[in-house]
Parts: sequence; C-alpha cells; structure tokens
Amino acid sequence: MKIEKWGLSVRTRNCLRRAGIHTVEDLQAVEPDDLMAIKGFGQKCFEEVKQKLLADGYQMRYPDPLREGSYLKGYREGARDMRARLVRELSRRIRLQDNKNRTILLELRDFINDMEVR
Repeated sequence: MKIEKWGLSVRTRNCLRRAGIHTVEDLQAVEPDDLMAIKGFGQKCFEEVKQKLLADGYQMRYPDPLREGSYLKGYREGARDMRARLVRELSRRIRLQDNKNRTILLELRDFINDMEVR
C-alpha cells in the first residue's frame, strides 16, 4: 500500500517520502531508530506511524525505541554533551567578566555542572 493513500499527516508523509519510504512494506523494513533519525521526524510522527500500523493490522518489525530506551539514551548523551559545552562556555565568560558578574556566572556554572541528567 502506498504511504500517500494511507491517511498520514502531511509532515509525516513528507518525511517518509524524503527518506525514500513510499509503501507500508518499505516502512516495515525500517528500524525505528532509523525513522527517528529522519530530519523532522520526531516522536509525534513516530507515534502516528505506529498507531496507523497497529490500527491497520500491521506489526512493527523492530522494537519501539521509545519503550526500549535507545532513543532516550541518545537524548541523555546529547544532554550531557550540551551541559559540558555550557559549562565550558560559562567558564570562558567568567574569565572575561568583572567581579560582580563573575560571582553570578560562577554560581550558574556550578549549578549546571551539578545537574544530573536522568
């Protein structure tokens, strides 16, 4: 069955088409992590595709990345990288500031550095 005739939202349909996925069979052959890697294809698009597959009697061939934690693992790693970049940038700016602003930036840097990504 063609994706265009499947009743998906325009955004989801366009993302799939750009990724070269034109039929439901093509869609079933793609791992969920690869779907999530498509530019503009986020959690809402994934949920829409998953619900449509299940409603029409198809099964997902691979495990759900949102349930299995692989997608969240990538999110956590990205959050840790972002935190490290933010701390480095704050440290750089601290060296350039006067004493009053330096104290505020030091407190902010320490607060961010102590945050735990769950």
